[in-house]
Order: sequence, then structure tokens, then C-alpha cells
Amino acid sequence: MRAFIAVVPPASAVEALLTVCSEIRSIASSLRTESAEKLHFTLEFLGEKDATWLAANRDELATAVTAPFPVTIRSIGFFPGVPQPRIIWAGSQPNENPGLCLCAASVRAACTRLGHTADGKDFHPHITLARVKSHLHPRDIERIASIAFEHVTFTCTELRVIESVLHQRGSEYRTMSTIPLTVSAASC
Repeated sequence: MRAFIAVVPPASAVEALLTVCSEIRSIASSLRTESAEKLHFTLEFLGEKDATWLAANRDELATAVTAPFPVTIRSIGFFPGVPQPRIIWAGSQPNENPGLCLCAASVRAACTRLGHTADGKDFHPHITLARVKSHLHPRDIERIASIAFEHVTFTCTELRVIESVLHQRGSEYRTMSTIPLTVSAASC
């Protein structure tokens, strides 16, 4: 099964992000915005993993995480960048989310100890809001970049191992397990 480890924001943060998605759609209706169920920070993409690998290593992954930590979403950005973005995201710079970045590094290290080969990409705290299907006009990019939204801050209290099932219409996500973050957990 195709899986990843993620931080899923609480309902209040999801609602704020869905408002931004709605504004993005009003600017460029050709974009495919993400649904509420898909809004998350990917800490580590695991790729194809056997369910028994995930179950057997859940406890090891749980020891890699820390106590609850704050997460902040401050800005809108574009991957790979302007002038031809493929992804529109909401997030922050790594120095604005040290707890999230440390947790991502610890999760990656734990996965590597368990035999997983990381993709080598640096972690950048972001949640994908929309995917660009075709060319996006520079004026629309400018308007999207200027969308104002209140900074979203929440406390991360759990990590999720999520299965991604691919279909013709896109992917569907299912939480396979939850790893609670507790005060007594090891530090990231």
C-alpha cells in the first residue's frame, strides 16, 4: 500500500484553509483545489509499504515524536515557483515552524533506521491547497499570492499514518493509525 506520515490540522484550521481554497477557485476556476480530507503536512512519504511493516514499526515511529508543539500557517506559496507553478500551498518558512521541522526530521530518521529510503528532498512546511492543471496567467498568480488570510496556529497533538489509494479521479486518503504526542514522549 502507498502511505505517508502526516500532521492533519484540526477542523478550525481546515475551515480557514478551505476559505482560501474558495478564494483561489474564484480567481482561477481551472485549478483543482483540495478537499478538507486532503489538507495535511506530509512529514515523510513512505511510498509502497506492506501493512505488516507499518504495523510492526508503529511503536518505533511513536518513539521518534515529541510532546505537542505549535504549528503556524502564515503564507501562500508556489511549487516549483513562479512563473509556472504546479502547486499552490499554504505554509511557512522552516524557521517559523521549528517544532514541525524537528518532528519531520525525527520521523525521517526513524523511518531510515527501519529500512526506509527517504526521497532526499528537504522538508518545507506546507499544505497543498490546489494543483495547476494548465498554464496559470501571471495576473492570476499575482492575485492568488495577494490573498489575505489570518495566520492559522494550532497545536499538533498527533501524527497520522495515512494510506493513499489512487483512482482515476485522484487519490483517496485513509488514516491507518494515529500516533498521539504526549508530554512524556521522546524529544524530536
